[in-house]
Amino acid sequence: MRWSARWEQGGLFCVAERRKVVRVGYRSGEVSEACCLDLSFQDGDAMNEEARNFKEAAEAKVRAIVAKITDLEEELAQALHEQEGEILYRLEGSKVRFEEAIRVAHRQFKVNAFRWFSQSPPLNVISAPVIYSFIVPLVLIDLWITAYQVLCFPFYKIPKVERAKYIVLDRHHLAYLNSIERLNCIYCGYANGLLAYAREVASKTEQYWCPVKHASRILNPHYRYARFRDYSNAEEFHDDLERYRSALAKEED
Repeated sequence: MRWSARWEQGGLFCVAERRKVVRVGYRSGEVSEACCLDLSFQDGDAMNEEARNFKEAAEAKVRAIVAKITDLEEELAQALHEQEGEILYRLEGSKVRFEEAIRVAHRQFKVNAFRWFSQSPPLNVISAPVIYSFIVPLVLIDLWITAYQVLCFPFYKIPKVERAKYIVLDRHHLAYLNSIERLNCIYCGYANGLLAYAREVASKTEQYWCPVKHASRILNPHYRYARFRDYSNAEEFHDDLERYRSALAKEED
């Protein structure tokens, strides 16, 4: 009688027929690819060892791809920043300096605040107080996140996240914005920078306490998530947990 079975755990899958493993593969949740290897093992221990080696090789490949993508993104962002800065402005400490010709040209595109307000859609005006009411919880999150990492990160031996790198307020220097637009840009810069700052603090916390991927695919995970352990991979979890924590202690923000 012919029989077949399929076993899957943590992205690793095996297909067996007549007590022989004929197909082993590994699927990564971060990189959409499936690698397969034809096998013909009678010995279950040999199968497990080969499957483990195959899984480790696939995980190493995924980590290398993620690291390469991260490096390329940083390189691209730096190149674009340098290109724009050389042409339009320069940074002196925390101040942005425009060439006078650029500043004059910007002023020509500025819309008077009264005119801007009168031309705004009524729903935008009505909803503005609701948007700005979020300043209260945002400030509370800011204070709480900062207090949390100041109090707890030293106990965990985790380097603190540098808040100033995430909350950048510089768009109010643009001469083509009126006073209302500048206020909007300051508020949006603070809100989005704060959430990015909070996410980095939270991602370090997650790596320290629970570096395990979810069973279901999640949208836009933080960059640490790609290195987390597979959902059902129970082997050596606690030993790996110490490795994740040691890696955090060596990080530089």
